Amino acid sequence: MAAKPDINAEKKAAKAALSESRSKPISFAALISKDGVVFQADKKKPVDAMVRAAKALGGSGRGAWGTMSSSGSTIVLECDDTPASKIDTLLKKYFADRGQTVKVEIRTGAQDTGPTRKPPEAADDIAEPTRTEPDASQPDPDTPDDKNGQMDTEAPSRMQAPPAPDTDDLGAPDPDTDDPDPPEDPDDPDDALDQAAQAGDLKSLLLAARKKPYNFALMLGREDLVFTGHRRRTPTKLVKEAKAAGGSSRGAWGSMQVDAKTVVLTCEEAPPAALAKKARRFLKARDLQFKVICRLRTGEIVDSDEDDDILDPPLVAETVPSDTPADAPQPTPADPTDQTDDQADREALNRQLVSAKQILALFADAPRTRKKLDAALGKARRSARDKDMPAARASLKELAQIARDAPRTPAEKWTRVVGDLKGMTETIKDTARTHKETRGYLTELCSTCVSAASTGDFATADRRLDQVEQAVRAARTPPLNADQLEQAVTALAPRTDTVKTDYTRIHAALKPALAQDHPDNPAVTRSLDAFREAATRRDTPALLGAIGELRRQEATIEDAGSPMGQDGVMTQQLAPEAAARLHAFLQQEGSA
Repeated sequence: MAAKPDINAEKKAAKAALSESRSKPISFAALISKDGVVFQADKKKPVDAMVRAAKALGGSGRGAWGTMSSSGSTIVLECDDTPASKIDTLLKKYFADRGQTVKVEIRTGAQDTGPTRKPPEAADDIAEPTRTEPDASQPDPDTPDDKNGQMDTEAPSRMQAPPAPDTDDLGAPDPDTDDPDPPEDPDDPDDALDQAAQAGDLKSLLLAARKKPYNFALMLGREDLVFTGHRRRTPTKLVKEAKAAGGSSRGAWGSMQVDAKTVVLTCEEAPPAALAKKARRFLKARDLQFKVICRLRTGEIVDSDEDDDILDPPLVAETVPSDTPADAPQPTPADPTDQTDDQADREALNRQLVSAKQILALFADAPRTRKKLDAALGKARRSARDKDMPAARASLKELAQIARDAPRTPAEKWTRVVGDLKGMTETIKDTARTHKETRGYLTELCSTCVSAASTGDFATADRRLDQVEQAVRAARTPPLNADQLEQAVTALAPRTDTVKTDYTRIHAALKPALAQDHPDNPAVTRSLDAFREAATRRDTPALLGAIGELRRQEATIEDAGSPMGQDGVMTQQLAPEAAARLHAFLQQEGSA
């Protein structure tokens, strides 16, 4: 008679198996039983021993066995024999019942892994990436841990980078495992734009993908391309939908993002030749002017509608000719020939600036790298406006180097996140000791940063790193003296005759922040609503108060408010005397 399972012991065993399989494959057996599945795994024992142990606990002769590896929230099972039908679904439920949200990938020795694989034809059980807390059996994340009032000084040294996820295709999934769409996240519901995008409106899809990650399928058809997208529906299921709409088995599928006028398609397989150019023509025919870039999950660009301008595998081309030193003297126009050459140089530089903008689109999911690229491109543009060609070329060369040095694979991105966080450890600890009110906030930011990176959400991890830096800077902001306070109040105080102009300008400035994961969004929305309500009532003091608040929020979000004790993440209120003076000023101005 099989022993009664100990659920607590199974929870610990499940965590241990996930942790051990991250560093190297381990033996496993998952056998179907009357209660679901019996799972056994061990890094030292052979597969046969795992099968015997699972049978002793009530498992049947049907299931899956072999070696198991994992990365992030995905476990990959290399099966010695053909696995039982729906064993992946049973295993997902097994781990979920024991507190672990995972994706399960089943592979067998006979599975085709060559480059000519066909795309999946039906939805499988691969769930969307989920943000899960780090495995409890793993070392603690690099956070300023509060243990009896002391910071944990050892956490950074215990962090290890996980192996990069395997990018091999899993082959066509079982058509019977067509799961429904993942449920809508109550903390991130679909808005009207999402609903239109997911109903098939192409323009809405491209606009929505500027704000949120979307999955896509772009398949070649007999007469035209078929393009589908959805926030939570898997690429596998989108391929099935595209085929039902007239698409063939050839195309691209994966995740997409849109940056300004550039669509970046991160493909799970190498796309057909010239797909990016076909996609651009497809969009142009629908009055949608977008450039298109196709890349693999490793970051390698494999197709673009302007290959010669921006590409040189594996990442980006030199935006500056290698035989032209950045500090080389430029010829002074002295005759018509020189003037023609100078004009040609300016045109070439303008093309490089356009290409550089496309490079930036590749890093929409890496905010910290994107910030460096934006700064370099800004310098290049300013130099170009000033007709300082050597400086512009030098800035473009700097931009290209930043892009080449940026981490590309998941393992490289993880290592960079951990390295950046380790570099801030002493500053974080010192801030938490000196400003105890920040300890819990900083700990939460560091923990969610590592948690996001461990599940492959490196865009969120980057934002958390920025928020840590901003919070530390805000906590260390010195108090204002009388002159600084006067300047702050004067700068924030609005005038009656500029209310409408101020609102238009500030609203435009705050729109990018409102479209992103910014903690001040609710406060900004309340201020915008307060302005509209005051305008409806024609309440001048309330209008001025709302504009003053919007100005403060604008300064906060643009990080110009730090001298006032403000910050884009950890907002510190003005000192009581400053708030009172500002309020009195607004009331006086409003009644004038």
